[in-house]
Amino acid sequence: MLWQKKIKDISKDGRMIMALLLGMGPSTAALASNDHMPATTALRCDRDIPKFEQQFVKALDIIRHGTLEQVRNFGKKTSYEYLFRKTHPKQRYYQYRWTAATEAMKKTKHEFKKLQSYDYIHYHMNFAQPSANFILGHQEICLIKATRIRSMEEMASQREIDRKSMVIIFSRDLGTLRWRNMIYHHKMRAADFAEFYPNFPEDKKVLLD
Repeated sequence: MLWQKKIKDISKDGRMIMALLLGMGPSTAALASNDHMPATTALRCDRDIPKFEQQFVKALDIIRHGTLEQVRNFGKKTSYEYLFRKTHPKQRYYQYRWTAATEAMKKTKHEFKKLQSYDYIHYHMNFAQPSANFILGHQEICLIKATRIRSMEEMASQREIDRKSMVIIFSRDLGTLRWRNMIYHHKMRAADFAEFYPNFPEDKKVLLD
């Protein structure tokens, strides 16, 4: 059936879709209060889970109804990989690899348009309690397992299509209350992970799978 083919197409583009949904982060309104609050070294992960959930809701709203430029601007504020672009000029971290920026942007534009055309597909994210929360260097790290649920609109109800579990690494510099995030994936190269999170504790790495 036609809708089954479309669902398959969405699955093929799923990796970047999730990067758009979470890696590109929330609206500036969702984070505005953070810029005017004093920084703290106290662990905040538990109390800030509602902010993580809001990141998904705000990002999804922009993706469904906004522009790709808006999504990119949000990414500058909350995508963790954005902090490393200076050491990877003319590249973007795309599908768990540093890729030429022109190629990554071309594919992202295609996937963004496709996602907006599937307006009958609904996304929901369930967040579990943190599996780990600790200080790493100058950052607070928070590991949260989440489940992405996709459903399709049918008449007056929604039918679940599938669900996918993942681990999201939320981090904040101890000098700010702004959280950034990255979706962990086993395809991430060890060298890239070490660059992103140097000296990551071995006993915490097992929680990523």
